[in-house]
Amino acid sequence: MNQSVISRSSVPADAASVAIADMVLDRGEIEGVWNRCFGESPRRFENYLTNPYAEAMIWVYRPEGHAIHGAFGLHAQQLSLGGQIHSVGQIGNLAVDKAYRSAGPALRLQRTLLGSLADSDRTLLFGITEEAIPLLRRAGCKSVGTVDRWVKIIKSETQLRKRLRPTWLAKVAAPLVDMGLRLKSRETFQSRSAEVTVGVGHTFDSRFDRLWERVCTRFPVATQRTSDYLTWRFHGGEESTFKTFWMADTEGELIGYIVFEVLRNANIEVADVMYDGTPALDRLLSEFLRRMRSKEYRATAITACCFGANQLLERLQKFGFNRRPEKSQVFIYGDSATLNDAEPQLFDPQRWYLTGADGDV
Repeated sequence: MNQSVISRSSVPADAASVAIADMVLDRGEIEGVWNRCFGESPRRFENYLTNPYAEAMIWVYRPEGHAIHGAFGLHAQQLSLGGQIHSVGQIGNLAVDKAYRSAGPALRLQRTLLGSLADSDRTLLFGITEEAIPLLRRAGCKSVGTVDRWVKIIKSETQLRKRLRPTWLAKVAAPLVDMGLRLKSRETFQSRSAEVTVGVGHTFDSRFDRLWERVCTRFPVATQRTSDYLTWRFHGGEESTFKTFWMADTEGELIGYIVFEVLRNANIEVADVMYDGTPALDRLLSEFLRRMRSKEYRATAITACCFGANQLLERLQKFGFNRRPEKSQVFIYGDSATLNDAEPQLFDPQRWYLTGADGDV
């Protein structure tokens, strides 16, 4: 969830309904609300229909005598808890049109959605948000912790322009600073291994399933990374801009991958990382960083967001990534018995493994 919904309303409170959307009849109005609040995205609504685990649900806010002016989604998700798979819901895409943006409509949407847990087979609900933190707390959700954002600068000129005066000095100093950054980078002097092959692809095959089956028990709390899920999350439409950097052993079995996206100014956004042990992660990061520095990509900076993921965070630091301020938090909601039984895992951020793949779709 990434849209602010807490402000003073310019429309008097009136009779209004909050109800499950008709995914056919209400689609146009829901997309209208989301496009006005988040910007246009052809995949956003479609993802609710094509979720590989189950068709998702959307709740809508409809003032009496008006069209839909608010919408809130719940995606079906699979959460691995100690290797056991649980059906859960991932909340997101909360949007309320500007004229109706008081806490009232948003809170009604949230409480109605959370109330659906009791009548479902889901273990719990979770979400990641920055703007709706007060709202989720008021609705009864509990915060687990704050997401980490890590950045590795590859080309320094843009950053130097913010600090040097006159700014032309940045162009002069940048090549020297960039050389220093490269000499300090772990991958520069790490030997390349003949025991692995790497490549960049746009599909997820059965190798990704086998990798997940081997490693899933190493992550106490993580969303399931099957090939079906990864395909839906990253390559569900022709307009997808995600690519997958993969690494395989001598027998062709996958030992790690990084899903990434090339943004403006050659900034690279890491969306997901999975690996089979620390040595594999080191080689994966080394080869990925080398590829991003190549003439093919000419990366200026690389960013990765994750939550928990202690081993990954440790290696990112070793490879020269620096922590940057981030406000997004992970929230969970469930009945007291469920949360009490799972509390040692669920409320310990160090046991979670979430990446950019787990943000709003």
